[in-house]
Amino acid sequence: MNEPGIRTAFKTDIGRRQENEDSYLALNAAELGGRADALLIVADGMGGRASGQVASRLAVSSVRDAFLSGAVADDLSSSLREGLRTANSKVFGEASTKAELQGMGTTCSAAAIKGGKAFFAHLGDSRIYLLRDGAILRLTEDHSFVAEKVRTGELTEEQARQSRFRNVITRAVGLEADCQPAVGSVDLAQGDVLLLCSDGLTGPVPDNQIADILCGSSDVDEACDRLVKTALKNGGSDNVTVVLAVFGTRTSVKRRAVKKEPKRISWVIPLLIGLLLGLGIGALPGYLIFLKPTPKQVVAEKPTVSATVYGDPVPLTYEPLQQGFLALDEAERLNVVDTQARRMVVDGNGKTLATFPARGTFKPVKHTPTQMAAADTDGNLYVSDPVGKKILKFGKDGLFLCVIGEGKLMLPEALAVDKNGSVFVIDGGRLKVIRPKIGEQKEPSP
Repeated sequence: MNEPGIRTAFKTDIGRRQENEDSYLALNAAELGGRADALLIVADGMGGRASGQVASRLAVSSVRDAFLSGAVADDLSSSLREGLRTANSKVFGEASTKAELQGMGTTCSAAAIKGGKAFFAHLGDSRIYLLRDGAILRLTEDHSFVAEKVRTGELTEEQARQSRFRNVITRAVGLEADCQPAVGSVDLAQGDVLLLCSDGLTGPVPDNQIADILCGSSDVDEACDRLVKTALKNGGSDNVTVVLAVFGTRTSVKRRAVKKEPKRISWVIPLLIGLLLGLGIGALPGYLIFLKPTPKQVVAEKPTVSATVYGDPVPLTYEPLQQGFLALDEAERLNVVDTQARRMVVDGNGKTLATFPARGTFKPVKHTPTQMAAADTDGNLYVSDPVGKKILKFGKDGLFLCVIGEGKLMLPEALAVDKNGSVFVIDGGRLKVIRPKIGEQKEPSP
């Protein structure tokens, strides 16, 4: 189906199962009565055969109906979240009253596009991806046992894909009387691609291969077809479902190659001046030294925070306020403001230790102060670069040291650094940590 500026396509396959427990939906602006430019949903039923089908179909129809009947709001994430909660009540109610449906549940991921922005909500391990300029980003984090292990560093992505516990879901529609959907939003650029899919795709097909298929397909229909066929070719036995939407006027999913931009740090100067004067990190002249050419530096024999090699960003929580507040207290606990204007106290693994009502202390508005720079115990300075989608690191003498998280971040904003050199950053509405790789170091970049 086509909408001015938006092209969508979808495909599902039973795989090697006897029944297809996946359900999906893609509606355009006309079908939505102008509430949004597109509504996309994917659900993967659980409970076996008939009950799984019932759960996924009921979830999709419930989210659709709740979205269409709800009040039109600027933040459609709230509408999607309420839709998932409505779906949860209906699926849980059906399972509670009908013996043949007991134990049924379903994952569900939903996205709505309106005014150049994508809003999304999800429960379970059906994912939503964004492909931009050849790079693929996960907009959702799996609610599963192995995903939690990956977030804490106990498993790698590959180990999680092979684990016998990979199908253990920690949050889903209909498993309990109440649910807590994760929500978020992202501004869209011309040519962006949104992909919603069940784990029948992401189990056998890694993210980089998904990106290659999307970049190498001539249109959205071909992309859907290739994604499903690749999942089956790679040994996938589960139902596989994909829903695609291309934002913008392009008629092809194909993406231009990612161009490596030269490292430009001149824009940081005004930001640093204001931050350094306000935070009292050090004398201004010392931090302006980074304008001079950076010489190669010899790495000290004893590892230091300055010479650390960093791992990939690992998501911790999904509810921090975008453009919000982030700080470490004396006990190295993170203090964050969530999307409901509550203050959350979170440990280094993302576990919520306490939540306090805002009571007017914080307000979830776009001009909430954002701490875009932080210093570590060695005096090194870290600065968020939301335009370049990376974090810049400078030594205490002002010399540029390295880039952190390049190609792995979506919209880095407020950040904090603990005594171990771990960088905590609010990235596109999610709190992430980038930890140093123990024992690994390299010469600072010029």
